[in-house]
Amino acid sequence: MKTKLVACSGVFDIIHAGHIKFLKEARRQGNKLIVFLNSDTSTKQLKGPDRPINNQEVRKTRLLKYADEVIIFNELDPIKLIRFFKPDIYVNGEEYGENCLEKEAVNSYGGKIYIVKKYKNLSTTNILKNLKQKL
Repeated sequence: MKTKLVACSGVFDIIHAGHIKFLKEARRQGNKLIVFLNSDTSTKQLKGPDRPINNQEVRKTRLLKYADEVIIFNELDPIKLIRFFKPDIYVNGEEYGENCLEKEAVNSYGGKIYIVKKYKNLSTTNILKNLKQKL
């Protein structure tokens, strides 16, 4: 049986129900799932100086419950990793859509993009905002 490689990427700072739904749906798209995980450095650049809440090793360990492999990267986007691994399917959230910044890299070798619908408007940013309001 040919391996059908699936990849996705993100910060995955505080794992919540939306992340779990996303990762499970990504897993169902093939038989090997790789998560490209933003490093602590790139997370700070993307999310601000107070992030991440959990360091990259903690985040990686938690993601290995759902993925076959987790690769930490320092860039702001996973395009180099996509071009290197050439996943058959690259999974993205609907908030980024089909016209995501990874589209050109995925299309360049004939890969497909699979979109996962957002779950209950959950995001780590919103969770942290709500928590700060309650303190």
